[in-house]
Amino acid sequence: MDSGRTPNGKVNLYVSGVQWGSESVLPLLPLIHCPARCSVCCTVPEPIVVHEEDIERIGKVVQNNKLKKQLKQLDPGVWTMSSPCQFLWHGRCSVYEHRPAMCKYFPLQRVQREEGLVVGVCTEFCDAGHRCISKLMEWQRDGSIR
Repeated sequence: MDSGRTPNGKVNLYVSGVQWGSESVLPLLPLIHCPARCSVCCTVPEPIVVHEEDIERIGKVVQNNKLKKQLKQLDPGVWTMSSPCQFLWHGRCSVYEHRPAMCKYFPLQRVQREEGLVVGVCTEFCDAGHRCISKLMEWQRDGSIR
């Protein structure tokens, strides 16, 4: 496991050797408790990545065609929007129940390594990140890396 900077150079990132997948990510989600009006995931990642599934979910509460006009297509089915997020309204997420997966899983990030996608954790802004790192390190110590 090591640490480094994300490609934008802004956020310290703890990179584990744990493969990204539902069996490794889902047990970490209960460790993510966001304080009211935190909004770090709305302002820190640059750019904010949204996928087709995210747009469909958000489209339930905003006009889908209006949403896509505000996004920059990165790859087929993948778009980005600039930070701060356009759905941040008075310190709160206006589409919280339908928010992008990137926001839901923050401070967890998928990190591409030679061995494939592994779990990364932003470490600068979020106490939840430190709880996730402790759990990842515990899995490594116990030999129960998922």
